[in-house]
Amino acid sequence: MKNILMTIIIGAYIQTAWGQGLLKHDSNLEGNKTSNVNLRLQYTSDWVYAGRKDSLPVAYLTPSILYTHHSGFYVKGFLSYLTTEKRTDLWGVGTGFKMNKGKLYWGIGGEIRIFNDSSYAIQSSVNAMAYTYLGYDLPWIETTVDLNGFFGETGDILVGLELGKTFFLADNKFSFYPNVYGLLGTQRYYSKYYSYKRTTQSKKLGQVGNILPRVNNYSIMEEATEFKLLSVDLGIAFRYRLNNITFHFLPSYAIPFNAATFNTDNAISKENLKNTFYYNLGINFLL
Repeated sequence: MKNILMTIIIGAYIQTAWGQGLLKHDSNLEGNKTSNVNLRLQYTSDWVYAGRKDSLPVAYLTPSILYTHHSGFYVKGFLSYLTTEKRTDLWGVGTGFKMNKGKLYWGIGGEIRIFNDSSYAIQSSVNAMAYTYLGYDLPWIETTVDLNGFFGETGDILVGLELGKTFFLADNKFSFYPNVYGLLGTQRYYSKYYSYKRTTQSKKLGQVGNILPRVNNYSIMEEATEFKLLSVDLGIAFRYRLNNITFHFLPSYAIPFNAATFNTDNAISKENLKNTFYYNLGINFLL
């Protein structure tokens, strides 16, 4: 049960490749002994990835469905409703395989995502991803390493390391999991997002003021191909299980590192990094 819980929580904290409460490393709540369906509804206060976010909050309400076969194979589908704009901002499907054996757990999978053309989520330039993870539950600490690949107009590779410890109370019905998660990788996806946002803003300003946007208004992130430390997330996951219903609350504090340099119209600017608090609140129904 402990390893299974870790698999669930890890997915929420690896904002990973997709951030914001969308549990990448999905797991059913009863292990791999039986096949089942998991219905999930989550609210995420903001989309934060690698310590970065848009200037506008991206608050998602996300229903999803997950089918897990007893062999460890799973498929899922989801959509995210952007509450601030009152529209469906994202939908996607995913599949993969996961396994727990003693204190060792691992998995591999992938997802396809389609963002709304007007989306300003930090990863809106990414169309698909692939991932794998490997974890081990030591008596005094739980350790997980994950490898993620992003695909779209460009590609990225990111590596994450998580350290934490799960504590159980009330006959294992309630648990909390303090942890720290570090993320390293490239940021081509972020460069594309930044360029798209500047182009979109210019077009909007042109429409409002009846002035056409400048053709050469673009941004280039000079360190996008460099592999470097991007962020460290500090968090604690709370989980309460009542029969086949599970409630979770996942607050997190993101600390970004290595501010990017942008070349915009031949002018050099530095990314303004700020620490961010955000959270994920959800309920799961196991059928």
